[in-house]
Amino acid sequence: VDHLDLHLSIRRQRQMCIRDSYSAWMNRWRQRVEGVGNQYAQQEDLTHLHGQVLLAVSVDANGHVQSVTVLNSSGKAPLDEAAQHIARLAGPFDPLPLAVREEVDVLHITRTWRFTASGTRVSF
Repeated sequence: VDHLDLHLSIRRQRQMCIRDSYSAWMNRWRQRVEGVGNQYAQQEDLTHLHGQVLLAVSVDANGHVQSVTVLNSSGKAPLDEAAQHIARLAGPFDPLPLAVREEVDVLHITRTWRFTASGTRVSF
């Protein structure tokens, strides 16, 4: 194995590690947001409102929510506000994995919050 092949092999392994760490973190993030969202929707009696909201959520390396922005409104202010509140309420999240922190200081997550009769879902 020459030096270039070794370098490429290490680089591929690092990329796989980053991808796997990111995927696992995002899965935990989604589960937490959905769990908090379902509880919040029931407590606030939002179960009769249905729609979807596109949000951008920025999370720092320590897992704290830095900002939440509505990118595409549901057309229903209570749903838009609930989605934003849920994103903030669910935090702080786990710190970003080390491999991810080495690449970014703030992770920007853009997802669709769906409020349905069966509960709150965050689409990937």
